[in-house]
Amino acid sequence: RPPEQQQSRAAAIAVSTSSKEETDRVWTALAADGGKEGRCGWLTDRWGLSWQITPQRLQTLITSDDVEAVRRVHDKLQGMQKVDIAVLEAAFRGE
Repeated sequence: RPPEQQQSRAAAIAVSTSSKEETDRVWTALAADGGKEGRCGWLTDRWGLSWQITPQRLQTLITSDDVEAVRRVHDKLQGMQKVDIAVLEAAFRGE
């Protein structure tokens, strides 16, 4: 049963994952039973709580000194729901 009080998007929980398997497991569990997938690693669980699930490696990619590589990663990330770090690493390398 949903809570009587609606959750606010002003508060969210961020989860930094260490592997693709962990990202997939956490994402699938939170999106199950009525959760809603958003963009760029964001989702809302079945109770209306907002989560951002991101691989630890993403932080390294988006803070690189290589401005063009960071732009490519950002461009790819904008089109994603669940973060696929393999796709972002390929974009970083220019592939």
